[in-house]
Amino acid sequence: MLSAQDLGRFLGDLRAERGLTQAQLADELGISRRYVYEIESGKPSLYSDRLFATLRLLGARLTVEAEVDDGPVEVVDDRQRSVLDGEARHGTP
Repeated sequence: MLSAQDLGRFLGDLRAERGLTQAQLADELGISRRYVYEIESGKPSLYSDRLFATLRLLGARLTVEAEVDDGPVEVVDDRQRSVLDGEARHGTP
């Protein structure tokens, strides 16, 4: 993941997949629904801006996994997906 928007999109999709509304998640976390919305929309914050700037500067990428019934599933961002798709078409492992 390269940005707070990528992470927020992942979290929003996962929340919806788990059948939770923003209000339900907010209640579980003890925060406002508005804050959940801001997280899921990738609203810039000093922390997230610095975190992703540091990752970029160091040439690192944040990887997030979600637990499912069959074990963890790695989330692949759009850039990784296009590389993996290209490798699959060209027979590259």
